[in-house]
Amino acid sequence: MRLFDRDNLARDVRWLIAMLLVLGLFGAWYAAEVWREQRPPAGSSGVGLAMGTIAGLIILFEFLLWPRKALRRWRLLGPARWWMRAHIWLGFLAIPLALGHSGLTFGGWLSTALAIVFSIVVLSGIFGLVVQARLARQLRSRFSTEFVVPQIDERVRQICEFAEDLIASACGDRGPEPLTLEAASAPAPSPKPTTAEQTVGARRTPRAYHAQIIVEAVGVEDVPPRDELRAQFRATILPYLKRGHDVAGFLQDATSAQAYFRELEATVDQAARPVIATLLQCCDERRKLDEQAGVHAWLHSWLIIHLGFSGLLITLLAVHAFVAIKYW
Repeated sequence: MRLFDRDNLARDVRWLIAMLLVLGLFGAWYAAEVWREQRPPAGSSGVGLAMGTIAGLIILFEFLLWPRKALRRWRLLGPARWWMRAHIWLGFLAIPLALGHSGLTFGGWLSTALAIVFSIVVLSGIFGLVVQARLARQLRSRFSTEFVVPQIDERVRQICEFAEDLIASACGDRGPEPLTLEAASAPAPSPKPTTAEQTVGARRTPRAYHAQIIVEAVGVEDVPPRDELRAQFRATILPYLKRGHDVAGFLQDATSAQAYFRELEATVDQAARPVIATLLQCCDERRKLDEQAGVHAWLHSWLIIHLGFSGLLITLLAVHAFVAIKYW
């Protein structure tokens, strides 16, 4: 999520104003205590206890984002974007509150461990926010169409399904019901689509996707059977379309793929060239989907550290609260 982007500028400004108001109130209270005591107030003082309590409640709320993601279908809990924006802004608010509660000192070993873990969680969260913003811009600049991880798997299935239908049509292996533009345009029978199908194919079914590219592959229905084309498709092209970078081969490289398809063109007559050009487009899109999957892996790799230390922070916070109440 990007802060202060054009679509959400007003929301972020409201969050910023609210955060500054809260900090202003606590700052005035804290300054008054410093002036009265001539030293930073302790965590057990009135202002220190209030700042610590609110910071602790914010940390608990921050951790609730993870079960909220697991229960994303529960619309009564509010939209996920609101939770993420609150997670970011309240996380920023918790930093000065926690510092005020600490009295600007580490204290004993428990307070020191809590401060260190809290710092790791904050820094990993800021790192993730920056990395996500930069990689999101990279996705938009490098790829005309952006897919999330569940959509990538569904898109791969559509490409493979289309390529198999294309070769069957071109090589005369279509069976009793040949693929036509009318059949390709008809919706696929799917009474209960998956979540990815609902997202990717809400406006365009897989078969309609096939029809779009078949229309671009001029004369595909007139291509005579080609044993070499069929053999190369089954041995080399289809495995790559299905498994992508998991298949070691030259199709992972754009230049090598273009050279391979040029050699393949030389083995068939001119009528099959639109089919080969379309298969090259399928391989190019498969390669881009692998690149997007790699970018998404980078986008989420930092979560291992952030979530792991967040769980440790909650544990230390509970111990800290128990010890503080017991010896207060």
